[in-house]
Amino acid sequence: MTAAPTPPATPRAGATPSPPTAPSPPTAPNPTAAPAGGPAPDGSGATPDVLLAVRNLAVSHGGRRARVPAVRGVDLTVRAGEVLALVGESGSGKSTTAHAVLGLLPPGARVDSGTIEYAGTDLAGADESVLRAHRGRAIGLIPQDPAVSLNPVQRVGAQVAEVLLLHGLAADRATALARAAELLGEAGLDRPRERARQYPHELSGGMRQRALIAIALAGRPRLLVADEPTSALDVTVQRTVLDHLDTLIRTSGTAVLLITHDLGVAADRAQRIAVMARGRIVETGPVHEVLTAPRHPYTKSLLAAVPAFAPARRALPAGSAATSPRARPAAPDAADAADAAGRTGPQEPPALLAAENLVKTYPRRRTGPRGPLPPAVDGVSLRVAPGETLALVGESGSGKSTTARLLLRLTAPTQGRITFDGQDVTRLRGPALRALRRRLQIVYQNPYTSLDPRLPVAEIVAEPLRAFRVAGRAERARRAADLLDRVHLPAAVARRRPAELSGGQRQRVAIARALALRPDLVVCDEPVSALDVSAQARVLDVLAELQHEDGIAYLFITHDLAVVRRIAHRVAVMRHGRIVETGPVETVFTAPGHPWTRELIDAIPGRGRSRGTGD
Repeated sequence: MTAAPTPPATPRAGATPSPPTAPSPPTAPNPTAAPAGGPAPDGSGATPDVLLAVRNLAVSHGGRRARVPAVRGVDLTVRAGEVLALVGESGSGKSTTAHAVLGLLPPGARVDSGTIEYAGTDLAGADESVLRAHRGRAIGLIPQDPAVSLNPVQRVGAQVAEVLLLHGLAADRATALARAAELLGEAGLDRPRERARQYPHELSGGMRQRALIAIALAGRPRLLVADEPTSALDVTVQRTVLDHLDTLIRTSGTAVLLITHDLGVAADRAQRIAVMARGRIVETGPVHEVLTAPRHPYTKSLLAAVPAFAPARRALPAGSAATSPRARPAAPDAADAADAAGRTGPQEPPALLAAENLVKTYPRRRTGPRGPLPPAVDGVSLRVAPGETLALVGESGSGKSTTARLLLRLTAPTQGRITFDGQDVTRLRGPALRALRRRLQIVYQNPYTSLDPRLPVAEIVAEPLRAFRVAGRAERARRAADLLDRVHLPAAVARRRPAELSGGQRQRVAIARALALRPDLVVCDEPVSALDVSAQARVLDVLAELQHEDGIAYLFITHDLAVVRRIAHRVAVMRHGRIVETGPVETVFTAPGHPWTRELIDAIPGRGRSRGTGD
């Protein structure tokens, strides 16, 4: 959604529970719009264009005896055709507020007070029949997690068509399925007719998210509640999806309540921002004012954690401050290298991990089309020096994760060669491969699925030590406690299970486990893509600190180039299984040589509003 002209500035709330709202931007008239009765929460008295008015909303969780407040006296309005971004870190109450609007609060949660007026109807006190009439048709929802929200045993097209049939928007099933394919195309999926016949597990994460967007848009709702709709998408797909939502707003006057932890997305796509912390709105106002002159300390801390707004890359020079005995300089001094080599310019450091012309192809299924599949990885060559962070970036399906699996020897290459610390490890097997894996570890994208939910955190962190029979039980427990301390988690976390931790805490547990065997290289596969900016910043700081202390090398896989600028020394850009450009981060950012790299950089959310970066 391209940012609309900024509305006239209005006084902003610093920490008051009833924030002011800005006048709505010009939108196409909607003849079906009904006014939301009563004065607006900001006391302006101008109500005809208010589509959603939330007043003094309080929501709590728990049983009869003990209730835990999740939302505390929230006031906000969404006007026809406007995008209001509700931002804050995990646990601030953003999603609870959105689910209350839709009547989708989980068991044990309840609305304790307040009203939720949509076009004059109070949904807070409405029965289920009223809510069902509004959900899907008048108010659409884009949920965050497609793995949970899509039915795994039903074809994607049938799930989109179901909305059309339920709300009487298609005459018959055949018409609904044909329209479903069109909606998938509008949501950005290639070959939509083919995708409509596929099951969710046959699509990438980005494709599944776009299928959810198609479902939400099927009824052409007047209000769209988008709950972290692009948090796990690469920046180019994210831009495509949000541009489509922008088109919908311009043509139909649809309003959007955008729930996000990404202030870059809010900066680019919203007219107003409401900042939420601990269940309260702490600041609200026009986007430009909130981003350039934040008043509340919490808003200031959020802005400081946004990678796109960071003034410079945080990563230390490769190997420059590592104190571990096994840490080796990643890059010798340029002058010394010139003297040693008898020429000018820096000498290329020795590689800890190197790949040469890696190729990975997969056979077609017997029931599918004939002919060879295009390679998932096609002639990839890269190198990671000791103590260095190499970022491997690209969109979903570009081959990043497959390359990582090849380098970790979790799958065998079809062609090519992999060396680690000077040894050819391409065909290692048995005990030699097991020994290699002590020195190579991985942090996965999703800590929800990579941590055993049955075990306490202390056992999860110590699990690699037990698997490799390192030390006794008491020593393993001591080392697990030390590892948790190194990733800045309190000692009490050791006794908890993953479900009792936040997303950022779970990811730090995964990092602690990866460090248990003191590896030389850690592959980080999208480790912060699903985290809010404050948790993301803490995880990145932990990784940089550990590299500084131990000289660990990282292969950092991501689709977020803003994160790359904060953590990496060098970057390799992938597309369609090939590396199209590689070089030092600042060189690639300031003078990208490949058109695809330029497109990735241009798509970084909030880049146009970066402060102090020179962008």
